[in-house]
Amino acid sequence: MDSRTRIGWRIGFLFIVVTGLTGYARGEFKGEPITVKVDGGWCWFQQPRAIIDHDQIIAGSVTGVAGEGAGGKPGDICATSYNLTTHAAGKPFVLANLHDHDDHAAPAFVALPDGRILACYENHGRSNYVYWRVTKSAGDASQWGPQQKSLVNVVRDRNGNTYNNLFYLSVPDEIFDGSRAIG
Repeated sequence: MDSRTRIGWRIGFLFIVVTGLTGYARGEFKGEPITVKVDGGWCWFQQPRAIIDHDQIIAGSVTGVAGEGAGGKPGDICATSYNLTTHAAGKPFVLANLHDHDDHAAPAFVALPDGRILACYENHGRSNYVYWRVTKSAGDASQWGPQQKSLVNVVRDRNGNTYNNLFYLSVPDEIFDGSRAIG
């Protein structure tokens, strides 16, 4: 058997195992799905799109075209909490409205050492800045400090920025934000 045939068999076997486990996992789910935010979009390219902090889920989204009926405006970049004890969603906090209902502008989150949450978001290629806000206190995602911004695409190649990926490293006690700033 040549190497291409072996690779094909391995991929086929892996596909069968993964699809079989996926069906099993779906069959085992006994809970009820929850809605954290109505009409909120996000994409796969920023991380983490949601975090668990102080018994709550904090999820990021961008309000879509039906935003008016969902309690916001199209393009609102939101942080919404869901209390895991009371099973209640909080009112979405509008971090910004960058006038673009593009899911690629959704925020990413990271917990800071003092317990507050940092949210970073960008305007999917429409500017050279990264924008961010920090919660005013630990455990409370309903109040955020003022929006701040930094120039990150210093070559100003008109490609803009998108896709925040936040990482906190305890040593050297710094936050890193990997994002696409060119291309």
